[in-house]
This record gives sequence, structure tokens and C-alpha cells, in this order.
Amino acid sequence: MKKINLFLIALLALLSISCNKEDVVSIGDPYQGGIVFFIDATGEHGKVCSDEDLTSTGNPLGSYIWEHAVMVCDKYEGNGFADWYLPSKDEWTQIDSRLRGDVAFKAHYWSSTTQGDSMAWMQSFSLFGFPNGYYGLHSQFNVRAAREF
Repeated sequence: MKKINLFLIALLALLSISCNKEDVVSIGDPYQGGIVFFIDATGEHGKVCSDEDLTSTGNPLGSYIWEHAVMVCDKYEGNGFADWYLPSKDEWTQIDSRLRGDVAFKAHYWSSTTQGDSMAWMQSFSLFGFPNGYYGLHSQFNVRAAREF
């Protein structure tokens, strides 16, 4: 009888722990203001990209030179979060490989990765037009933000 009671107590404790696990997320899930594109090995932390292209009152189409793209991400307060930033080239590679086809992206997006003082990486989601690469900072491309959770 004692063995059965101990077994039941252990089982209830295990169930309690697993039921208390909050926010189990997967790549592509909407979570904490964006769409999950990275989850670390612990499953507790990761990154999301904004669920929409960023626009502003003065620029409803959302195409910006690089400097403005950085500022728009820094000021973005999407879905109640204010810690957004312009994704790096490596983050865009993760977003592209994990979310392409599941999320609607426009054609071309700025990244925070620069080359020298006059160029930054642009990630292309277009079959036509500009290929991925470094472009002049005064080129105009779309913007999405990223944040960590």
C-alpha cells in the first residue's frame, strides 16, 4: 500500500510539473508580439519577428533607407513590446529558412549587418529583382523587426 501511495504521489508531482510548464512554443507560432523563428536548446528562450511590415504615418508603404529602418525598429511598440530591433543578416537567414512559405513577406528587407560605412545586408524574398547582398545605405527596402523572449 505504501508503494502505491508513493507511486501516486510521484505521479501527481510529475503531472503538476508538466502542467505548469508555460508557453510551449514552436517555430512559426505567434508568440510575444511576433512569429517565432528561433528557439534555444532549453526551449525557454528564442526570437520572434514582427507579424507585419513596419510602416509610419509619413511612410505608409514601409520602404526606408537603412538609417530610418534602424530607427523605425527601435521605436516600434508592436503588440505591447518595446524592445524590438532590426534583425541581423544571420537572423534573416533563420527567418527565411524557417518561415518562408508560412508567413507573407514582401520582396526585400534591410538587416542590421553592415559592410564598411556605406553598405548593409538586404534579404530578398523575391524570385525577381534584387538578390540577397550588400546595398548602399540610401537604397530603400522594407522593414520587419525582431525581439528576444
